[in-house]
Amino acid sequence: MSRPDGVTLLAIPDAGPLFEGHFPGFALMPGVLLIECVAQTCGWMTSAINRFSGLPALAGVKDAKLREPVFPGHSLEFDGKSERFKDDKDADKLLTREYRKGFEISEKT
Repeated sequence: MSRPDGVTLLAIPDAGPLFEGHFPGFALMPGVLLIECVAQTCGWMTSAINRFSGLPALAGVKDAKLREPVFPGHSLEFDGKSERFKDDKDADKLLTREYRKGFEISEKT
């Protein structure tokens, strides 16, 4: 991916309600929350690119690859890139990659 349009840093807490029940005895950050982190990163990025002229919304996730689990205490970096295609007049395709200690752990479009 070329230089990102937006970057978000996130420190996963060592404990908290996001880990309750997911999974007892083996705390793991739920994938749906990782996708929410991506949505927040891309929402701010898209808003800034469009000079905050509208409210972006996540219409769907076409493809998501979660390559490694995320545990309490991990630090993550979300890189977002916006691309516009000729046949998409009113939609941007957003590509995001997630890193932990410089290694890619997920990719979503």
